[in-house]
Amino acid sequence: MKTCTSIDCELKVAAKDLCWKHYNSFLYHKNKNNPFTKLNKSLASKRYYEKNKAHVLELQKIRREANPELLRARVRESQRKLRKKYRERGINVDDKYLFGGNKQLIYDRDNNSCQDCGLNQQGSLEQFGQMLGIHHIDGKGYGTKKKKEKNNNPPNLVTLCSIDHTKEHSRIRAGKTPRTLESYKA
Repeated sequence: MKTCTSIDCELKVAAKDLCWKHYNSFLYHKNKNNPFTKLNKSLASKRYYEKNKAHVLELQKIRREANPELLRARVRESQRKLRKKYRERGINVDDKYLFGGNKQLIYDRDNNSCQDCGLNQQGSLEQFGQMLGIHHIDGKGYGTKKKKEKNNNPPNLVTLCSIDHTKEHSRIRAGKTPRTLESYKA
């Protein structure tokens, strides 16, 4: 595995012995004085993409494979910004995407309290500084890649405080079978 030749960089090589981050910087400084790029950057990038679509897609694939952790960080940051934008508009994107629009239904069903320890919403805010969370019992929630595989049915969702939610995910990571809805105390 080759690493980037830039000083203090441990990322994998994408092109010209540079990681994609330093390679993009190299291209930017190389084309910085190009008047077409300066005057009409968005149009230039669209035209370049249209003419060289296969090459651009291949470079993007190389970048993704070379530095997956950097890509994940960029994706998380863009998702955070998008959620903030939606919240400012009063749209609850988390409910629809993460729980299929069932978030309030589950809170009401579980009396706004953790189904493991009995902590209510107000107690959770005071103790942990955050609201109660909703847990996907079978684990097919946020991290599921395909939308069709997500299981947002109410019998698969349960309200938990942050401590119990973390414990439950630790149990699942340890290889233990997920609990059923009936196994949580009501």
